[in-house]
Amino acid sequence: DHGSEIAGIVFVDAGHEAVYSRPEVLTSYNKKIGALFRMLGRCAQIGVLRLFRVQLKKPPAELLTNDQRTILDKGRYPSRSFFVGADEFQSVETSGVTMAGTNTPGSLGNVPIAVITHGLNFPGGAGILETHWRSGQDQLTALSTNSVLIIAEKSYHDIPLTEPEVVLEAIKKVVIAAREHKQLASAA
Repeated sequence: DHGSEIAGIVFVDAGHEAVYSRPEVLTSYNKKIGALFRMLGRCAQIGVLRLFRVQLKKPPAELLTNDQRTILDKGRYPSRSFFVGADEFQSVETSGVTMAGTNTPGSLGNVPIAVITHGLNFPGGAGILETHWRSGQDQLTALSTNSVLIIAEKSYHDIPLTEPEVVLEAIKKVVIAAREHKQLASAA
């Protein structure tokens, strides 16, 4: 709706309707992950995670505020963060039904777009997303004639945590391309 106001976009392993609107994803994966997040939220509420000193993957310290670092170092996970995650999967499930069949997005013309995607296949039950993931990433890349697909070779979905330099470099290139009206391939 506001394409003229977009200077550039960096998608970081962004989910696409080609993946999330698939029936097997809507009925299986989203429900299971949502239920897992709700269970973790309940466990966090009553201190079970702290009791067992559950260690979730932590982002690099330099990306955290002092308050966030303190919370994670003490093994305290706000239950609301798990409930927010569960709500996110519920909304994906709900919107997936709405998105089904909308695989014909418009064009953003020559707006610089960097699409960063994972290089390592989703593990375990998340593997169901892998089937159409690359197709979705290709469709995001096709939104502009000035786009690039970047594969974060050493990452699963957690690219900002495992390869933050890939994200930062993509942002820099998109900003340069937008400011100097260049093609991404020539933006230094």
